[in-house]
Amino acid sequence: MSDRRALLVIDMQNDYLCDRRKEIFSYDTVELVGNVNKVIHFYHDKGYDIIYIKHILPKFMWGVGFSIKGTEGAEFFNGLDIVSDLVFEKNHSDAYSSKVFREYMNEQKYSEVSICGLDECGCVGATAKGAVKTGVRVVMIENCIGRRFPDAKVQKMRKQLSLIGVNYITESFGITTGEYGLLKDININPEDLIALGFKIREGHCCYFLSMDETPSKETILKLFNLITIEQELTFWNFYRFSGSDPGEYVSFYIDNGKAILIRGNHGWSSGYESVNIDDLIELIIRNWEKDWDNNKNYVNSIEIRKTIYPDSIREWMEHPTGTFVPDYSVTAW
Repeated sequence: MSDRRALLVIDMQNDYLCDRRKEIFSYDTVELVGNVNKVIHFYHDKGYDIIYIKHILPKFMWGVGFSIKGTEGAEFFNGLDIVSDLVFEKNHSDAYSSKVFREYMNEQKYSEVSICGLDECGCVGATAKGAVKTGVRVVMIENCIGRRFPDAKVQKMRKQLSLIGVNYITESFGITTGEYGLLKDININPEDLIALGFKIREGHCCYFLSMDETPSKETILKLFNLITIEQELTFWNFYRFSGSDPGEYVSFYIDNGKAILIRGNHGWSSGYESVNIDDLIELIIRNWEKDWDNNKNYVNSIEIRKTIYPDSIREWMEHPTGTFVPDYSVTAW
């Protein structure tokens, strides 16, 4: 798989966003369109392909009242910025149900798909599920997605997506409050990290903590003492192998001396598992010097980002799906 990435802009159409829309479409048009436009330009400048999706229903479904082919309401909202001619139509919730779109995405061999638009519990969520089935890394840009359903339904969707490996982020659009602005936003003092010997490098909506030498158990334990459930940390684990999907991402959370993690890769996820702190530290140390890609993004590093839904993580802390014990008898490379 290549390192090409795409941003999907889903269903940003007049029928859902204009002043004359039906009352059920209760989106904050100004805020949503503003954020979506920001992320379109920010990702376009970073080299993403920007792909627009329209929900189009045939004329014989006029009774539905929206997204009818040939109507003004089915056109893109006039405040939406269009920066590419990559436009696809769908008539089901999942964009991958469109044969033309699905074939295009397969031909392009994207490694990552980020998603924004409408609606988290509708076409955005369904498309995220469809993308996972193709084996790409899927990112939901939380502050660039509209939602009109009750919070309970939104949380249910987020849990479903998290369990199959979908990542949620809040996009800062590259705007920070200083050299390490994002770290300040997630309540981490960069000076404390530097004092432990870590180097800090900006990544894609996260920071990489790196170190020239393998950190000691004591150093990692001190790192753990700096973080709370408000921070998510991620590293790559070589000690998992299958013929089709070697290795796995490991994201973990620590709260009051307890830890849980979730493991996954393209199209699968372990669910949230409890893990012994000492076992977690040893797994990090064993993986630290492994080299699994040519651009060395994940060598000698841990990702750190803001936990999007700490209350949900606390629930999983109390009711994990199982217990994880590292197995060092197999390795991906």
